[in-house]
Amino acid sequence: MARERLNTTVTQPDEAELAAVARVAERLLAGRPLYDPGLRLVQRRAGAGLEFLDYRSYVAGDDLRSIDWRATSRSRRIQVRRFHEEAAADWMICVDRSASMATSGGDKWQLAVQLAAAMAYVLLSSSNRVGLALFSDSVDGICPLGRGHRHYANALETLVAQPPRDAGGASNLTVCTRVTRPGTSVIVISDLLTADGMQAGLARLKRTAGPLHVFQVNSERDFALAGDGPLTLVDAESGQQLAVLADSSLTAEARAAWAQHHSALAAYCARANIHLTAARTEQSWKTAVLGHLKRLAGRHA
Repeated sequence: MARERLNTTVTQPDEAELAAVARVAERLLAGRPLYDPGLRLVQRRAGAGLEFLDYRSYVAGDDLRSIDWRATSRSRRIQVRRFHEEAAADWMICVDRSASMATSGGDKWQLAVQLAAAMAYVLLSSSNRVGLALFSDSVDGICPLGRGHRHYANALETLVAQPPRDAGGASNLTVCTRVTRPGTSVIVISDLLTADGMQAGLARLKRTAGPLHVFQVNSERDFALAGDGPLTLVDAESGQQLAVLADSSLTAEARAAWAQHHSALAAYCARANIHLTAARTEQSWKTAVLGHLKRLAGRHA
């Protein structure tokens, strides 16, 4: 694909918008966690008993013994007590910073940063521990697991400090297994432009980690050609060159190839119980995040 100069200025998500999305996430999931039932939960504190976290609205099927009648009286809605063991889990957000993420003038990278920031904010708002790994053919940056508003700032700083590589750094998702503890839920944010759509890496993570969520970032600008006629395409990661005759039919072939690539990935994720969302740069990060959460809410219903 044609390579454009990377715009390294990243527009970070507005915190008021992030807080609004976190509230929507709470309503959509009705207090249910993002992870699958049966996952070992994080113990916030040693010793007997559960540590109180907050209240949430009653959902059919909740243990009636968890209803707090004083809170219910104050809010005029049935409220149940929520505990840290119910709400908290470990999450690792793995963001691809290989050279292909720098194409499209930086649009894909900007969306990837916004998605990672938004999911980190939503998860931290629910008292989860969240970590961040930037990867290419190695783990290039790491923000260890942590909690709270200050930790969100640390994760965001890690994200913006290391933009995608200028060249090379072929995407190798398996390196993220080195920084992901067993049982940890994982979010992968990438264009997944490898021959197998990173299926090998996803399978490796699936064997060692907890539930997997994937945002496949793509852009219409990846199909843009610099006019018709003879053109040399350069692979952003391998440097391999291909001489082509650019015209509308070549663009159509590229779109069809990407659609086939995505369909194969979607079929694999469906079989492997991996939650996949296609995130387009032509849409906002909120559209992708809320769409992902709504589909999860539908699975819980």
